Amino acid sequence: MTANIACFGAFTLGIRNIEKLLDIYLSSEFEYGGASQPKVDKIRAYELAQS
Repeated sequence: MTANIACFGAFTLGIRNIEKLLDIYLSSEFEYGGASQPKVDKIRAYELAQS
């Protein structure tokens, strides 16, 4: 699980560039223990509390 989101401007980047960037984004690995880990931990704790 990650807490990342990707947003692209279709009129500024063009569909081909967006496809390339999205491919890179989706194939990237999440760095456990990295800068996003505290956010992921908060999301996970919230999900567990709701179930």
